[in-house]
Amino acid sequence: LSVACVKSVARQILLALDACHSRRVMHRDVKPGNLLIGADGRVKLADFGLARTRTKTRTTTSAAPLYTHTIQTRWYRAPEILYGARRYDAGVDVWSAGAILGELLGTRVGPMLPGDSDVDQLVRTLTLLGTPTEDRWPGAFELPDYGKIAVKPREPAPREDAVGGTVDDGAGVALAFRLLSLDPKRRPSAGEALKDAYFVEGN
Repeated sequence: LSVACVKSVARQILLALDACHSRRVMHRDVKPGNLLIGADGRVKLADFGLARTRTKTRTTTSAAPLYTHTIQTRWYRAPEILYGARRYDAGVDVWSAGAILGELLGTRVGPMLPGDSDVDQLVRTLTLLGTPTEDRWPGAFELPDYGKIAVKPREPAPREDAVGGTVDDGAGVALAFRLLSLDPKRRPSAGEALKDAYFVEGN
């Protein structure tokens, strides 16, 4: 795909998520298979079978409602869900958007993080982004399944490892990794992501 095409698809995914999230709807299964792309290049987000309304504020505190953690297709599943979180917000959709953007930008065919089990998915995620620390992801240690899965401490891998080599779109890769922040609180909202430098004309 051309740089312009990838940028257009990414922008439309984020526009769709912004529309959902502004109405307090989490899609919870954002993946390429749920994106309908017309001959005119328009992208529509489909299959709201796992969608759920959320609280008004982006919160994961004890005051937030409990949701199921059996959501999202594995390759696009946020790390907090892999750790069994039942209090989460629209950031799970933002993570999926980041995984899709990284996939579109990459030189490999297929997903960025093609885990063959939930544990393998988590290991691949942490191999790419580094294992949780109090600085990198405060509060990760409190997630339900954190202590059940031991992963050797490691630092984040070079970004080129994720996208299969050097790509001629540094701004796109930078945005993908913003969306793929381990800490859900550090991920931008879909609306914030739409203001990223990636979408500024000339980038």
